[in-house]
Amino acid sequence: MRAPLAAVLLGLSACGGADAPSGPPSVAYACDRGVSVEAVFNPVSRIATVIGLVQGTDEAVLLPQRPSASGFLYATDRVSLSGKGAEATITVDGQSIRCRAIEGSAPSPGQAEAG
Repeated sequence: MRAPLAAVLLGLSACGGADAPSGPPSVAYACDRGVSVEAVFNPVSRIATVIGLVQGTDEAVLLPQRPSASGFLYATDRVSLSGKGAEATITVDGQSIRCRAIEGSAPSPGQAEAG
């Protein structure tokens, strides 16, 4: 009989030592027009959770990872987050804003892969 997935995940998290990461990397971005967003990049699910796209709320937008020739790309039909290194572009319904990772934030997927 197979163990339920939740039990397996709980067992794996309990096995982590002091060096185990506390969770997926999170990056805070400062963008044009005074927009600030946070992106949590989950390498297991290949999903970026972007918080702050809807100003004044903590609403999260889930963006699946997409193939990219260079850098990173997470996108749905309406929203995308793409970039390389500390630079990123967020596009919502065809309107784009440029963003930069805030110093001291965890590396974005493009930075982590380069190292």
